[in-house]
Amino acid sequence: MISDRGPQFASKVLQSIYNGLGIQSALSTAYHPQTDGSTERANQEIEQYLRAFCNSHMDNWVDLLPFAVTRRPGKSGSGYPPLVLPDYTVHPKLVWRYLGFFLDRTLSFKSHIKFYATRALSTVCSYGLLGNSERGLTPHDKRTLYISCVRPLLTYGARLWYKPGHPMKTLFLPLKSAQGLAAKWITGAFRTSPLDGLDVLAGLMPIRLHVRKLCLHAQLRLRRLPDLHPILTSLPAAIAPVQATTFSFGPVMRRLVTRPRLPLHHAAASLAEPNQEEFMPMHAEAHPGFRLVDEYSSCLVYDTSHPPRKSDAFAPWLDAFKGRLAVIADDPSSFYAFTDGSVLSKQGYRSTAAWRSYQGPNITSQHAFSVGRASSFDAEIAALVSALRHLVTSVPAATTTIHLFADNESALNSLFDCKLHSSQMLSVLACKDTRSWLSECPDRKIQLHWCPGHCDIPQNDAVDDDADRTHQIRPIASHESYAYAKQWITHRMRADWACITTLGQGFFPNPRLKCVSHTHGGGPTLTMVGDDS
Repeated sequence: MISDRGPQFASKVLQSIYNGLGIQSALSTAYHPQTDGSTERANQEIEQYLRAFCNSHMDNWVDLLPFAVTRRPGKSGSGYPPLVLPDYTVHPKLVWRYLGFFLDRTLSFKSHIKFYATRALSTVCSYGLLGNSERGLTPHDKRTLYISCVRPLLTYGARLWYKPGHPMKTLFLPLKSAQGLAAKWITGAFRTSPLDGLDVLAGLMPIRLHVRKLCLHAQLRLRRLPDLHPILTSLPAAIAPVQATTFSFGPVMRRLVTRPRLPLHHAAASLAEPNQEEFMPMHAEAHPGFRLVDEYSSCLVYDTSHPPRKSDAFAPWLDAFKGRLAVIADDPSSFYAFTDGSVLSKQGYRSTAAWRSYQGPNITSQHAFSVGRASSFDAEIAALVSALRHLVTSVPAATTTIHLFADNESALNSLFDCKLHSSQMLSVLACKDTRSWLSECPDRKIQLHWCPGHCDIPQNDAVDDDADRTHQIRPIASHESYAYAKQWITHRMRADWACITTLGQGFFPNPRLKCVSHTHGGGPTLTMVGDDS
């Protein structure tokens, strides 16, 4: 019996069995064509070529074997010969389903998009049972139902098949048809109504712009991944240019044209922005059980609960809040600060932050600075962190309580939350400063208060004016926050949508119908009809 040098054939146990049965065994090598070495050598050559041809990483060629093309003629419906096994016959298919994706040999994703577009169309067709233009759901509810249940089906896997700069008009046709049918159901329009106009009336961003927005948002999220994440390790460096693939096995491989850019490398463009916000998802302050809110939960007091401003209970609550504030302001030993952030959207979302610190009724310090291009949440967080750092480093050692007031409830709740969110590193700085101050005395506390804006509270109105004046006297910083980058992408897509819409101004004689909107209120038709179906 001749076999290769596998451990199962060369083991002493198998040799003893051979001796007992009277079998003579011989071990071959891969370089002895007189035995089965030619087969071994052929397997090695095939494996090398498969690794080189299948993908750039050359590590999962086995998973791609279903795409291998055979030259043998066959009678299968797919055009490829069936695989005959002892118990059953396997018939090859032209489309392979893997993790919810439908892949063909050319990776054109036509089958994938066709499947999910058909599924979305069938879903929208069934929505006719829920209401029409005379009864049932309101236009607002119809739009919400489509956005939450149907549009995710249309865009499933878009981050994989969408390639910027490539012609993909054919791929978007079934998606556009599905959204057009949904827009007709939402607005109650005729079957012959133009689809582009219905998108405007229903407040649905064109599917092509929506997919582009999703992919740009996905590129932004790359900066929030850990440094050793598999996706980041497979992408090129943020600054270094993308190198061409020069790997080859022989003369045949050297004649192949190398690809200067590998798939999804366009996603690394967002990593090259030097002024964008950085994240540290694995920071020590973000580990559960060791966070500031876990170790000093009794030292952090949140006074952020309040009734809605338009309710009848808000006026009594405001009077009680002013009474508590007066007690703090009349105490000469109390230290507190009012913070505020301001965003001037007309000048490219330039943001400023300001704070004022007090000791009793007297102001002790104030500061205003530019936050860069950021959202109002980022500006509020920056103001809170700056004021907190000033108080913990300047108050007397005998001080046991520090009060922080802000008119942004979300910023107050996220000040000591170091999980992934916009301005995460500012929360990390706040946790470090607070931890060092609280660790010196077990009786120390920090109280966070929500202060309603524009309610005749002198301290809050003063710091609000400081933040507004800083827009004219301070130069804008070069920093760009993560929240601003997401808002700017949405703003760009909305501007492109408006540009496409205004090309057909003759179709919309009413100026009100030329305004595009994708927010919760919907388009102009939904704004006019309200909840009247």
